[in-house]
Amino acid sequence: MWYSILVERNNLFTDDVERKISATKPILYRYRKTLIDTGMQYDPLAQSDPDVTLAAKQRRIGGLGIFMVKNSMDGVSYEYKDGKDILTIKKNLNSTSLSRRFRKDR
Repeated sequence: MWYSILVERNNLFTDDVERKISATKPILYRYRKTLIDTGMQYDPLAQSDPDVTLAAKQRRIGGLGIFMVKNSMDGVSYEYKDGKDILTIKKNLNSTSLSRRFRKDR
């Protein structure tokens, strides 16, 4: 199931960028993904960041994934509302910087 969601999201985004890549003015893409679950309350943002200056074998296990998300996104937020965990990630992308990745002639 997760694979089909990732493939569809990637296809929609890629198709949109490829169609608009030759636009005369830059286009700002705002990507927002909200994950909602009704499991046990858990705030992944509450834990401390791992010490990435240490070698991998010296670090405690856990926290590296959310650390990478927090450092690569423009916004990450968590709330617990009506018995639900709600984690939202946001990323702004500019078509000018994306054009190098999607050009057919590279």
